Amino acid sequence: MALLYLLELLSSLRADVTLFNSRDTRKLYPRRKKDRIVHLPVDTRVFYPIDSSEKMADPPTLLFVGGLDSRKRGGWLLELFVTRIRPALPNARLWMVCDPGKPCEGVEYFQHASIEQLAELYRRANVFCMPSTYEGFGIPYLEAMASGTLVVTTPNPGAEELLEDGRYGWIVSDEELADALIRALERPESHAKWTEPALEWARSHDWSVMLQQFLNEEPVIKNADSFAAKGG
Repeated sequence: MALLYLLELLSSLRADVTLFNSRDTRKLYPRRKKDRIVHLPVDTRVFYPIDSSEKMADPPTLLFVGGLDSRKRGGWLLELFVTRIRPALPNARLWMVCDPGKPCEGVEYFQHASIEQLAELYRRANVFCMPSTYEGFGIPYLEAMASGTLVVTTPNPGAEELLEDGRYGWIVSDEELADALIRALERPESHAKWTEPALEWARSHDWSVMLQQFLNEEPVIKNADSFAAKGG
């Protein structure tokens, strides 16, 4: 990893401009005026919302995407669901897109989900939670936002940047997470305050928009006109 970072650092210093995908990633490199932050995109043709009434017709459903035993803390979320959330909401469901863990009442595992299946899970869930200890960016947060699903998570650099410190979702402490998830699952009708602006923000990160933003960074490619003329 140290060698990889050194190579990336040298590449950045040799480049006229470096584009970073997040504020936290940019902190790792020398600060130069020409460098820019260009967020990663989301495909809104795949990740899009359904009518909120369809969600509310289903049992309260929590979605997690990541690893059980990793910085994503899926195992901890599973424990909270079994010991705190399910006792408070007996019909609640937890969908976990990861390798299967121990069987638990109300928990369903989706291993090797296709992109279409993943998008459907995002759409139908009431709440998305990935309580990572660290995310430099956090694509799953963006996918959930594009799907019209409320994000509830714990603090990390990616969540704080994408959710704009709570404007587009809930960021709560570890101690508050279980109670916050119960409140969110109990009151889906209150989600629009966060999900509607989050959806608009996610749409501003569609592939077509972000590609144009990338191309607008003229210094990225030297002699861009001649590069394009040659079919580059």
